[in-house]
Amino acid sequence: MFGTKTVRSRRNILIRWLMLLAALLLLFACDVKDGKEAGEQQIAVVKQEEQPDADSWPETAQSEDGQPLSTLFAEWDGRLVCGNRVLKPGAAFAVSIEDETVACRISLPYDRVANLTLHDLDTLSEQYITGYWSSEYHERHEIRLYQLGLRRGAFELELHFSSWEIGAYELEITDPATGDKRVYRFLRELPFRYEISRPTDTDTAILEKGVRDYLLAGETHAYNVTFSHPVDRASVEVFDFGMEGLEVEYDWHSDQSVTVRLTFDEQAVMEDYDRLDLQFYRARAADGIYRELAESGVLHVQPTRRKSFAFLDPATGTRDPYLKTLISYTRLDRSPSGKYVFAVETTVRESMFVDNYVLLDKAGKRIKTLNMDSPVWLKDEDVLLYRKDRSIMRYDVETGLEEAVWTASAPIEWVYFDYHAPSGRLVVVALRQNAQWELEADLYLYERVTDLHPRVFRGVFHDLEDYELYPEGVAFIDDDRLFIAYRADRDQERRVMDWATGELAALEPADNALPLTRGNLLRHSGGKWEIVSLADGVARPLAVAEPDRYADPYVWYKAVPLSEDWVALVRGGGVQDLLHVPTATVKTVKEQLLAPYPWSGEAAYLIPQQ
Repeated sequence: MFGTKTVRSRRNILIRWLMLLAALLLLFACDVKDGKEAGEQQIAVVKQEEQPDADSWPETAQSEDGQPLSTLFAEWDGRLVCGNRVLKPGAAFAVSIEDETVACRISLPYDRVANLTLHDLDTLSEQYITGYWSSEYHERHEIRLYQLGLRRGAFELELHFSSWEIGAYELEITDPATGDKRVYRFLRELPFRYEISRPTDTDTAILEKGVRDYLLAGETHAYNVTFSHPVDRASVEVFDFGMEGLEVEYDWHSDQSVTVRLTFDEQAVMEDYDRLDLQFYRARAADGIYRELAESGVLHVQPTRRKSFAFLDPATGTRDPYLKTLISYTRLDRSPSGKYVFAVETTVRESMFVDNYVLLDKAGKRIKTLNMDSPVWLKDEDVLLYRKDRSIMRYDVETGLEEAVWTASAPIEWVYFDYHAPSGRLVVVALRQNAQWELEADLYLYERVTDLHPRVFRGVFHDLEDYELYPEGVAFIDDDRLFIAYRADRDQERRVMDWATGELAALEPADNALPLTRGNLLRHSGGKWEIVSLADGVARPLAVAEPDRYADPYVWYKAVPLSEDWVALVRGGGVQDLLHVPTATVKTVKEQLLAPYPWSGEAAYLIPQQ
């Protein structure tokens, strides 16, 4: 058996050697055939370069199924569609050096391209489509920077630029039937854009920089505009600013540089939130070649008048002038030390009011912009407590340190807070959606803002979820009680929650009710306003100079505590009424008060212009 196995092993080795030799002979024969075909193909290329007449064009240019490639472009009008532009032969297409690819299409009848193969595409690429690159550093030379493909009855030419070199790429497409060449130029260049700047000697008395440029009406304001390419001047001046009482003057220094002067009629300034977008998106290049305007600077300018702001102390009646500015601040709140001022600059974006938060120094100089919502100063500290996304945060202005006070550990719909400065207590209200599609409220009670483990009361109330804005109906009445307002079965419900036990007590029905301070509630019932003490239930009528003006139960929609004795009552048109809680007296002020923040101790106001 061992001898038989050895004979069979030798026989197997011999068979394998013979098979290997046959494979080598077959491979050599294929190479010879390929070389012969390559030679014939090379001869065909030489004939194509000699540009024979159409009648003598080689009939071998055909697809694998027998369809002649020579008739492929018979119905093509020479248009090359690149992006949103249509190029005719001889046209140029600008390509930013920031773009790496350009996709172009050649639209042909479906029956002419349906049966083409990859071999056909290779033939077209090698024999009938040629690219040449030239630049300041490279003489014109042939280079293939494109890929050819088929998609939905069209040839797709995708150009690939791997470097940021400025130059020109010529794409030459030869018609197999006639030998005619169509040339398309792709200009690799810097992006087409513009920059807007102000002269360095701009007087800040007539122009002040905020979230936008505030321009004093009645003055002339100059802006320098520089374009990356020479432009058609008429295309720049055709822009309609769309604002009455505005005169525009163009002072051209060259086809790439112009000074634009704006003069606003002082009588035309109607709204503090009106704005003008200074932009030149209609600019076109002077050479007539279409260029997509790259993202360029847009300045938001607002014609305005001079403004003066001051602070009113309701307890003493003291009026403290603070700032003269062109900026339309809508809220101002001084820090406990007086070194800083938290300011709100309100703008309009797509018909929506947007609050921009800014930190100022005591002289009104802008320090930085802030990303926060519903801020309030902590008692005796230059520290802001605020909401940010779905968290409650604190920000130390002196150190710049930002820390999380409360962060959601599970998905929630909304979160807000109320801070009681006299006691230092904090309540955080997290609204989450339950299985019945209601907003279920969890309350987190902090004895101090820095507490790590607050007390939690879950499911304190359920609110209907059909609001445009999320409700914020929890607020301190004093250091031991919380006022809670919510809707149940479409009816307004009001409760008082005991801070220590979490027990809820229902309040008597009323047309409207607003939480005050020192355990008091402002209530409208029986056609009149009154202050009700929750300690003993005693109701005191509200003392107002003109009772008929305040008969409406919804004349005020919010009460903001300035101190334990003074509360700002917010109307739909702003704040004009200050309530002295101990005497139940409403003080109407002539000044245009800005909406205050809780526990500010004072109210900022806009000094009327003489």
